[in-house]
Amino acid sequence: METRKNLLQVLGDWWATRRISAVDEAVPSYRALNWLGRQLVSSLIPVALVLILLTTFPGLAAQSSAPMGTSLSTIPYQGRLADASGNPITDRQNMEFRLYDTPVGGTPLWEEFWTGGNSVNVSDGLFSVMLGSINTGLVSVVQGNDQLYLGITVGTDTEMAPRVQLGSAPISMIALTVPDGSVTGEKIADGVVTSAHLNIDDGLVVNGDVNLLSGGIVITNTVDRTSLSATGLRLSRPRDQWGQAAQTWFTDQDTGNVWGLLMQGGSFVFKHHVPGGQWPNLMRLSNTGDLSVVGSISHGALIENNLQSLEELASEQIARFTEGDVLCWDITTEQLERCAEAATFLVQAVADPNGKPIIIGAELIKVLGPVQAGELLVASDMPGYAVAWRGAERPPAGAVIAQALTAFEGERGLIKAMIRKF
Repeated sequence: METRKNLLQVLGDWWATRRISAVDEAVPSYRALNWLGRQLVSSLIPVALVLILLTTFPGLAAQSSAPMGTSLSTIPYQGRLADASGNPITDRQNMEFRLYDTPVGGTPLWEEFWTGGNSVNVSDGLFSVMLGSINTGLVSVVQGNDQLYLGITVGTDTEMAPRVQLGSAPISMIALTVPDGSVTGEKIADGVVTSAHLNIDDGLVVNGDVNLLSGGIVITNTVDRTSLSATGLRLSRPRDQWGQAAQTWFTDQDTGNVWGLLMQGGSFVFKHHVPGGQWPNLMRLSNTGDLSVVGSISHGALIENNLQSLEELASEQIARFTEGDVLCWDITTEQLERCAEAATFLVQAVADPNGKPIIIGAELIKVLGPVQAGELLVASDMPGYAVAWRGAERPPAGAVIAQALTAFEGERGLIKAMIRKF
């Protein structure tokens, strides 16, 4: 009947056989028997089992030799050391460890000497060291190389062969840093990046849209403050020596011309600068509503705000008027109404499409026909309509509201006219 043996018995029998066969071999005075020993190919499975035992039951190995480094910057290494006859060694041994980027030859990328007072404590053949405890440059070497091989030298012997290739556990040191281009938008949770995490010194470039769900963007230095939120853009700045506060500048890179919008001396100013020239004010809007412009103004109809009540000014439309209504000032109600008196001196304006009062502009006006182009128009007794003045004399001063620009042969309708009271 076959006798069953447990794993430790099998390993013991295997080790005894190796010791007997080792007597006739020519070997150095020392040799390290680890998971990548000289008999790696022929003894791969048993050595792997020894590794499993050392990893699963760390108490089987000797205690780690001093000094000890931090866990994040060191690599644990364990092995078994025997003499030429295979007898386990119990003593302190000088050992040297080197890392290469090639399995054979090459120049060490990192090396560490466990000698003298830092020699390795070997107990019953077993030893354990924390690589990187003495030479702290280990982390940068591991992070900077994809392939690394560990060479070991004991005492005065030559370096053991083959070298041990580092596996995934030491390579996990890469987790201490983030490789370039490895962080994508999918890796960042919503709401985790706040203003406390952003410190931008050399500019911010955004490719695509910036969506402000809540709050906003605030740019602040020692002088200026710019905030952008869902409600708009706000610029604030103390006045400088020229009395200028918040500013926005637009530059044509091809010509060097600069246009600026800024607060200056309590007014809103538009400036234009030609390279080598001055900085003249082209437009100034005071805080009381006064507007001054250098040069000509191109505009459409001019609406008179002072003919409207505060409620009408705040509204986009005056509902009681329709486009082309001829409007007169009612001295009783002190507001505009549709004219209903022929050639009245109180005619003031013509309603635009929103019912707002136009005082100057080439716009539509309601007329009673017929009307010839060029005729002067005055109010009629038909509410909201004008008629052509055909009196023997010129119309009274102040009664004309427009001059017809087109002819009209119908009974009632809209024609284009130059609105102006005279």
